[in-house]
This record gives sequence, structure tokens and C-alpha cells, in this order.
Amino acid sequence: MKTRILYIILMLWYNPNQAFPQKRNLTSVGDKTHKVFHCPKIVDILPKSKLHLKAKSILIANTPIEAIMPFTDTCRLSAGQVVRWYPKSDINRDRINSNNLKAIVDTSQTISLKYDTSGQLWTRSTDTTQLFYTGHPLFIFNLSTTSNETELQDENLIAVQEALDSSNQWRPIQIWFWSWCGNSFENIVLKPKHFAIAKIPCYDGNYFTSLRVKIHAGHKIILSEVYKDWIDYNQFILPDYFKSKDGGLGFNLTFLTDSQ
Repeated sequence: MKTRILYIILMLWYNPNQAFPQKRNLTSVGDKTHKVFHCPKIVDILPKSKLHLKAKSILIANTPIEAIMPFTDTCRLSAGQVVRWYPKSDINRDRINSNNLKAIVDTSQTISLKYDTSGQLWTRSTDTTQLFYTGHPLFIFNLSTTSNETELQDENLIAVQEALDSSNQWRPIQIWFWSWCGNSFENIVLKPKHFAIAKIPCYDGNYFTSLRVKIHAGHKIILSEVYKDWIDYNQFILPDYFKSKDGGLGFNLTFLTDSQ
């Protein structure tokens, strides 16, 4: 018994992260051509928050685009509706070219998200009657020399978060709600050396694990760089309501697979 205790103490001495898990901050990412995207510093209009979002089951994803701009060292977010003024393309999903788009969640920066009393995310609102929560910026960027596109629904990235469970399997902690209205969909163009930014919530949780963002772009799935963070293990649970006919699973609620 004493030998086992001594071994554990020595392991913790040489590998403190085993006892105190740390986030691995990702601030840049490159490709095989050695081109590199450096995450810009975010200057936000929203006040800082220390609250983490509490979730006891899978949440419906909501990821509004905050800004689209050329590569820069600083990204200043405003209160305006940014997407409608940026280049659009044919909404035909079969024609989307997203082959060169990449994504990264910058865990070195903490920014604020705002939810109203119904749970709706309003990231550009400054109404103080709503609650602020902490989050990280999600960057989708184009390192190539040709323009690429991604798909939006009601000015939101079509994206969900996934996490590794205790069996080391990727499982969704968010679910996507497809709109029934054709006018909800549009494609935005990311020119060479341009990026789009959205916000990803941080959770109040009891389970430290790997996460990633799965982005639906036409018939292609874009996976972000893997990052570390806390979740509540109950976020893997799909509520019974979503499994019912009224809940819509199988019709307009999906986990964003390659064929959807």
C-alpha cells in the first residue's frame, strides 16, 4: 500500500496535469503549405462575464456569425447585423466549395455570450435584462488562394459541438434544428485570407474532456481543431421530448452527419 501511494505521489510530481487538468490553448493553426492563421485579439462590445452555461442535457445549437473580415491582428465586434453586407452566393448546396476552409476555437480568449429568458442566444444585444455567459471565439478561415463558401441558416453557422465521452467516443452535446423555410438559408463567401467569427459557450461541468465543433457546409463536414474544456456529463443525454414526433427528431433535428 505504501509503495502504491509513493508511486502516485511521484507520478503527480512529474505529471501534475494528471491531477490538475489544464486547457491547451490554441491560438494558431496551419496547413501542409506551411501557411498559418493566427487568431486575432477580440475586442467585444459585451461586458465580461464569469458565469458558465449550465446544461443538464443536449442543447439546441445556436451559433450566429459575428463578423467576416480579412486576416488581422485585432477583431472589433460591433452591435450591427454583420452578415447581410457580405458577399453571398447561389444557395444551391451542391455548388458549395468549402474544401479549403478550416476552423479553430481559440481557448486563450474568453468572450461573452448573452441569452434571454427563453434560452435564445443574442450575442450582439446589449440589453442588460439578459444574462451573460462566458465563451470562446470560433474562427472559420480560408488560407487558400481561391474563394470558398459556407452555409448559414438564419445568419447562424450550421454547427454543433461534440465531446469525447468516458469510452473515448465522439458524441454530440448539441443538436441542430433545421428550419422549414427555404428563405432561412444562404451561403457566404470567404475570400482568400478572410475569416468569419462566431461564439462557442463554456459550460459549468464536472467532466474535463476533448471537444470539437462540427460545421455543415453543403455536403462537406468541417471539423475544428480539438480543444479541452469542461462539460456536464449529462450533456450527452438526449431528452425524451426530442425523441418524440412532437420533438421533431428525424424531421428537423439532427446531429449533422455527412449525408444530411
